Amino acid sequence: MNSYKPENENPVLYNYKEDEENHHILNEQTIKEHLYNPSDLCNLNYDEDKISVDEIYDMLRDIKDPEYSYTLENLKIIEKKNIYVNLQEKNVTVYFTPTIPNCSLATLIGLMISIKLQFSLSNCFKINIYIFPGSHNSEHSINKQLNDKERIAAAIENSHLFNVIKSSITYNYPVCHLSKMTFHFNV
Repeated sequence: MNSYKPENENPVLYNYKEDEENHHILNEQTIKEHLYNPSDLCNLNYDEDKISVDEIYDMLRDIKDPEYSYTLENLKIIEKKNIYVNLQEKNVTVYFTPTIPNCSLATLIGLMISIKLQFSLSNCFKINIYIFPGSHNSEHSINKQLNDKERIAAAIENSHLFNVIKSSITYNYPVCHLSKMTFHFNV
């Protein structure tokens, strides 16, 4: 008998119909273009001079929440208004909002966001991941962990944790061979 009980038993789900016509355009097209060469899928080459908030959102919206079978978009953990792209400084900053202030999986969610962006963007972008201010009881310590390149590298080396992350970030796109990924962290 499974005695697991989620921390947030009744998460609020959001429906994003206003974006439906644009949903997956970038991802499906990119997936189709790389289907015959899956090794290229792990090093997608977006035009870095044209990366936008919409593209970053599309990269992140379908990440599966580690506790539920819903996406970060469905749970409103990720929102466009909390994503910032500075092309001049080659900087992408994402603020995410856990579903409850004491979410024990907030660090894992932040790692999934960070790793998904690391494999989706070129190596010249600095990626910053933060919990939205005031939305988690331990936001300062988690923010410090999420932006520490040594901690992220150590998390990736943990095979169990890496498999959890891999299954969540490839939730809709299982063709990607993440075991061959290499990560480059910009300071």
